[in-house]
Amino acid sequence: MSHSHPRPVKIHVPEMTAHPARVGDEIVFRQTDSPIASSGYPGEMWSVEYRRPGVALPVAEAWVHASPHGAYLGLLFVVEGYRRQGIGTALFGAIRQRWPNVEYDAVTEAGEEFVKGMSD
Repeated sequence: MSHSHPRPVKIHVPEMTAHPARVGDEIVFRQTDSPIASSGYPGEMWSVEYRRPGVALPVAEAWVHASPHGAYLGLLFVVEGYRRQGIGTALFGAIRQRWPNVEYDAVTEAGEEFVKGMSD
């Protein structure tokens, strides 16, 4: 039995003059095909990855639950060696561009600092 997987949606991260190494970075939106039993209502789970050329795995990833009721950012994680480079901000910005009213909160001290910075 074969399942049709939705094609990933890729966007290129705009060149930033302060960080020329970001040229070629991508943010990839990937709809998973796993049902979300615990949410209690229908929806789709999306993996949003920040990919850097030459690095095998994403340097940052977020998980977004999107449904007819809205979108919720459940996780945003940047690999330790890539933090404080604007990667989380770029990933969050791409998510907000796709889902302008995305809801989110913070559960860690670093997350609270990040969320505070996003609302300034």
